[in-house]
Amino acid sequence: MSLYLVMLLAGLVGGLVFAMLGRWVADQKHRDPNEGALLGFLLGPFGVLVELLLPTKEAPKRKAVRRLDRSGWQPPRDEAFDQEAANWITRN
Repeated sequence: MSLYLVMLLAGLVGGLVFAMLGRWVADQKHRDPNEGALLGFLLGPFGVLVELLLPTKEAPKRKAVRRLDRSGWQPPRDEAFDQEAANWITRN
């Protein structure tokens, strides 16, 4: 293998390693992970350092999730309808 190819592969592997590290740092600081990956890939350790020095954003608010009980969805009870159904059953 030529020296040129070895250096190219080493640069790509190093870029990918720093891209993953930059992505992780950006995620920990609640920033766009693609921003960290791009900085890490293009600038290497300096990109990761830049990402570390950028201000931390506020954590995104989580949406409240309405959970169903374990029995599943139950329609609301209608006492008048229940009484009418019971009367109909006993008549027939």
